[in-house]
Amino acid sequence: MTNGAKYTYKIIPYVKVGGSYCLSTEYNTDYVYTLKKINSLKISTKCGKVRLTWTKINGASGYEIAKLSKKKGKYITVKTYRTTKAYKSISAIKKKGYYYRLRVYKTVKGKRVYAPWSNNKYYKRK
Repeated sequence: MTNGAKYTYKIIPYVKVGGSYCLSTEYNTDYVYTLKKINSLKISTKCGKVRLTWTKINGASGYEIAKLSKKKGKYITVKTYRTTKAYKSISAIKKKGYYYRLRVYKTVKGKRVYAPWSNNKYYKRK
């Protein structure tokens, strides 16, 4: 499947009569969007903020960033935003390190469909 693509499916009921299949003339259609895990997350400091950059994912409606101060625990969502840009700067405390992760989402019928989270990346602001 192609990343960021929309795939439409037809669901056609049938019945087997003898050795033949009889297809219904009535059927439903549905679709699914595909989104890819971000593998290119890079972190740096710019203008006193932590800057996350990644490779743009086609078909994305937006991105969600989460951080964690310890290696284990529960991530806190820092920012969810609609954009086509492949970077975001966020505030961070000097000399404090965090584990960051990122995921892409697509809005479908008013609901967000999420891709898997990127790998965790540790960064300590100087």
